[in-house]
Amino acid sequence: MPRLGLTSEETETVERLVRYHLFLSRCALKRDIEDDKTVRT
Repeated sequence: MPRLGLTSEETETVERLVRYHLFLSRCALKRDIEDDKTVRT
């Protein structure tokens, strides 16, 4: 991200967004989103 001219704060934001985007995609595709345990996690 620094090579793209982003600050350290912007880099942290991008990292967090990517991490949670990947996590949510994995949940939606591989887990039962109707299961209470999945929702709590």
